[in-house]
Amino acid sequence: MDLVTNRRAVSVQRRVGEDRRAATRIRILAAARDLLSAGEPMAVMTVARVAQQAGVSRATFYLHFPDKRQLIDELARDLFAQWTPISSPMLLEPAPTRDQIAEVVSAVVVAWRHHAGALAGLIEVAEYDTDARSSWRAAIGQVAATIEAWLLVVRPDLTAQETRPLAEVIAWAAERSLHQMLTEDAGSDGPLVSALAELVWSVGRIP
Repeated sequence: MDLVTNRRAVSVQRRVGEDRRAATRIRILAAARDLLSAGEPMAVMTVARVAQQAGVSRATFYLHFPDKRQLIDELARDLFAQWTPISSPMLLEPAPTRDQIAEVVSAVVVAWRHHAGALAGLIEVAEYDTDARSSWRAAIGQVAATIEAWLLVVRPDLTAQETRPLAEVIAWAAERSLHQMLTEDAGSDGPLVSALAELVWSVGRIP
């Protein structure tokens, strides 16, 4: 085998290995999400249980996550990352209408409902675990940063010092509302969507 062929073979093997590792990591995250969605409390969900659900060994789990706290951190980021594409249309609109905001809020509610079990588990463990609380606050902070960027466009009357805490209030108000007010009946989401849309729309208007 000549040098060029050998390098290509090594490159292919490396890509295959990277793809396999990425797939395993995704499978572990999905397993944790599935367990939480099925109602298993985060407090009693062990590494062994997640590994078993994912179909991997404990050793393989630890190759991807040094501990359960790291898994929680990654899970929180993974869940919230899914909402960035949902909010993008509104964030690109300098003067969104109330209906446009309601469409975005409705999509967020659907996404939250889809992952309600996992999100409830993360919120649960954040109540008593300082590391998990830091991970959850960081995830909400990313949402707040996105809202802040939007407010800087639609509310030029506010200073940068004013927009950050306002964005955090909106992010936490949405988190608490979705966690506490979302019922099992998807047909009852209308009032919640309307209220959250009203909140965002009102804040986004220049007085």
